[in-house]
Amino acid sequence: MPQSLHKGPLLSSTAVADDEAAVHGSGLVPPEVKSRLTRAATLNHVDLTSIVTQAALCEADAVIAAAEQIKLADDSYMRLLALLQNPPAPNDRLLAAAKRCQSPYHLPSWHEEPIQKAHDRNAFDCNDHDLNQYAEVRAPEPRKRTRQDVSRDR
Repeated sequence: MPQSLHKGPLLSSTAVADDEAAVHGSGLVPPEVKSRLTRAATLNHVDLTSIVTQAALCEADAVIAAAEQIKLADDSYMRLLALLQNPPAPNDRLLAAAKRCQSPYHLPSWHEEPIQKAHDRNAFDCNDHDLNQYAEVRAPEPRKRTRQDVSRDR
């Protein structure tokens, strides 16, 4: 989505003159194009730079979206879905590549549990300052279980 640009009263004649000098002074913009751009800017109550920037942002968004999306024909899309649901057995080359790419670090399996008094929140370190700060300061204090908690567990 294009970013919204400042839309307000027309700028001073100095700012408009600077824009005109930038567009016309370069010699790259034919007078008829400059005239259309100036008219669009006036109708939209923005300066010439804003109207050109807005158009450039729209084009940039379209180029980025086209580069980041893969468009498949219907039959290719259905084949992809089928392969995702029933992937083929890995061949020798894939197994060898997976073996080469294995992490040299053995990471423990994921374990999640509520914060308890036994946890030392000050010793927690996940190499992310914000998460460390949250665990140390903002994470909820452990609370005693009530009868209501016990009845919910059943």
